[in-house]
Amino acid sequence: MDARPRGIVFTRDGKRAFVSCEQGAAVDVIDAARKVRSGRIAISGQGVKPMGLALSADGRTLFASTGRGGSVAVIDTASLRVERVIPAVGARPWGIAVSNDGTRLYTANGNSDDVSIVDLQAGRVVAKVRAGNLPWGIAVSPQR
Repeated sequence: MDARPRGIVFTRDGKRAFVSCEQGAAVDVIDAARKVRSGRIAISGQGVKPMGLALSADGRTLFASTGRGGSVAVIDTASLRVERVIPAVGARPWGIAVSNDGTRLYTANGNSDDVSIVDLQAGRVVAKVRAGNLPWGIAVSPQR
């Protein structure tokens, strides 16, 4: 892994982990049983520094906030490729979470003091909510 790992998320079965590498502009794929890197997903773009990670409920899609890049990379976990990038989600998106129904993505944008709500089907920000000073993290409670 490159310097400054920032986020980690495990698959539901615990067999794989994804680790964001701020300095490497990539997400490393970790074989959790063997404790070795088994792959790397490069994320390109101006100022990209991967930070927060979130998995869709079905585990097929990984979302990576890009910090200074101001965007979110949408990654297919089977092919380990960036499928698309959702641009201009906010100033320095770091914390990231997916709604329980999988239709919305939330990013905590530290430098713009807000949380963006992204419609995942449309691939764009549909609202921003003021969140106080420097919000860096966000979580969504599991559905009961």
